[in-house]
Amino acid sequence: MRDQNVLLNTGILLPRVGDGFLGSCFVFRYATTFLTAAHCVKDLAPRDVGVLLPGAPAEYAFGVVNITCHPQADLAVLQVPEVREEQVTWPQYTLFDDRELGVEFTACGYPQEFRHIAHIAVGQPTLRVFRGYVQRFFPHTSHMGYRYFAAELSTPCPAGLSGAPVFNSGFHGRLYGVVAEDVKTSTELESVIEVKDGDKTREELYHNVIHYGVAVWLPAIASWLDQIVPPVSDEEIQRRGANQQRLRKQQQVGQ
Repeated sequence: MRDQNVLLNTGILLPRVGDGFLGSCFVFRYATTFLTAAHCVKDLAPRDVGVLLPGAPAEYAFGVVNITCHPQADLAVLQVPEVREEQVTWPQYTLFDDRELGVEFTACGYPQEFRHIAHIAVGQPTLRVFRGYVQRFFPHTSHMGYRYFAAELSTPCPAGLSGAPVFNSGFHGRLYGVVAEDVKTSTELESVIEVKDGDKTREELYHNVIHYGVAVWLPAIASWLDQIVPPVSDEEIQRRGANQQRLRKQQQVGQ
């Protein structure tokens, strides 16, 4: 039986120097390979980025040795050679092109939660799960300059969730995409308020703002991704299955 817990395979990107964090990332195909949004690591050298897996203190962040960004899409592949197979679960490894409106998705990652301490806003990554459905598919040009085929998500994607996996809600092995950004749009005019400023009167217009998440639809760039991260062979899948059985037996004996 394959043990797959996407939450345990979703990590935090940390700067190696300084405070704060860069976004989310997740294991893809191999224990030492992670995907994230390219803008999370833009202009950073691999030595400046660390990957922190759930439950570990920040000082145990794994070092990144290579970053490969897609030439157009907001997607980056990270090589993290120190991660061992027993430190993650069965990784996402197959892309599914379930390109239909209304398909239900789940995304999990570390959106930034701001807390005020002594009147200073402090950002803290907090593991959260988002569920919704795909509202549309479209060619997207990001305000950051990225261009890719995208899925629009029915839930917002706050800062920090960028780089998180998007997968089928019913079958977690069906990987769809990577969270890229949050887009704001406004509804029709809700109200008009007249405000007096001395002898002058001005109108203030109020609209409700709606947030949509945008994800890079990975099946659309599958050929590029296969070149950078080769698909997992049948032999490797069998080896992993046998290794999982061995690890479970060791855990049972230890208990």
